[in-house]
Amino acid sequence: ALGGLGAGAERASAEDGGVVEAKRTGISDEELRAAVAKDVTEKQFMVTGSLTRGLYDESCTFQDDIDTYTLDKWLKGTALLFKNDYSKMELDGPITVTSKEVSFRWTEQLMFNIPVLLPKVPLTGTLVLTRGADGLFTSYREKWDLPVWKVLLSAKLF
Repeated sequence: ALGGLGAGAERASAEDGGVVEAKRTGISDEELRAAVAKDVTEKQFMVTGSLTRGLYDESCTFQDDIDTYTLDKWLKGTALLFKNDYSKMELDGPITVTSKEVSFRWTEQLMFNIPVLLPKVPLTGTLVLTRGADGLFTSYREKWDLPVWKVLLSAKLF
């Protein structure tokens, strides 16, 4: 079952939204695909910072076209920067799952939580989640379709 734990599950060392989540090692590709799809469609994780932490190794690094972050910094920073009624993300194709990685294309409409300005930008790209030997994600790599300068120049201000 999707909510079940695979063999060798360990407790997360940090809290996610007040709940310590067990690590989900040993789950099937179908269960992993469904969990990632839920993070995208229901949790809107790339704009809210709310993800299924049990899928990630605690040492996972998060990289976009600007910088690299630790798991905790990415969770907090994403929520502070984008969590609002305007920002949203969608899948732009299927989620591909292999023993080495999970990948998918995405589209986002973002509004930065910067007072007064509230800049809005559209963004598209690909996310590759690299899996470790235990199946947990050890690397999150966002690749944007446009260079950073073009994304920033596309910002519309209120």
